Amino acid sequence: MSNQKLGLPVRTEGDSDFKLQTKVVDSLLPSQQMQVDANRNAHVKVHGKDPANADKILKLSQAGDVTPDGVYDGTNNTDPANVGLVAMQANASPADNQQTLRLTAVPNGAGTRRALDMAMLDENGEPFTRLNPVPMELVESTGDEIVNPDKAVAVPVDGTDDHEYTVTALKTLLVDHINIAASARAEYEVFVEDGVATNSFDYVDIGFTSVARQSAKIDFAKRLKVAAGVRLRITRKNTDNQAQDLHTTIVGVEV
Repeated sequence: MSNQKLGLPVRTEGDSDFKLQTKVVDSLLPSQQMQVDANRNAHVKVHGKDPANADKILKLSQAGDVTPDGVYDGTNNTDPANVGLVAMQANASPADNQQTLRLTAVPNGAGTRRALDMAMLDENGEPFTRLNPVPMELVESTGDEIVNPDKAVAVPVDGTDDHEYTVTALKTLLVDHINIAASARAEYEVFVEDGVATNSFDYVDIGFTSVARQSAKIDFAKRLKVAAGVRLRITRKNTDNQAQDLHTTIVGVEV
């Protein structure tokens, strides 16, 4: 009870220590009261406004941590939470006090992607250098192996014959080399079409055979790349003084 004239505090009749007792209630619905548990913790729901000014309850994880939602949703999360990435220093026993490194990123040429900067180290934490190279293992190329032979029979003197290969749709042909063979002198010019079905060809390379060297190979410093649907053409010309057969084989892989 209280004595309004003397300004005494509100207290219970049996409260000999004169302790103030207070109830926090809803002004419109007094039965809605703040609760205190056995550990003397007051329980409340923290509310806030979302970007649309709607009332929302702050959510916690099972551990009692605030749970941010960083996934954009056009209806329910138009202003997603953002958390910066922080890394720990390399250490055999990483601890919280080593979590000090801010990660950085760079855009690609088109500016459509962001890639984290990377520094590769070996298992001892040492950087890879010319004297500490990255260990590598060579394996067979993936894709479909292409071995495409062709024979031009009895090509007359100064006559020509074309060996063509059209790259499979949705594939890229990587030409490793071209084998050439004849019983005498001949030349073999390599062309690549400048587009699908354009019938316009760009010159690439040339090879020769002779009586003394009846077989040879046209190599490329880097694998010759031919796009899907485009033709690779080898024009074979008999430069000897009599008719002869001319042989070519395209060797590569389609990926």
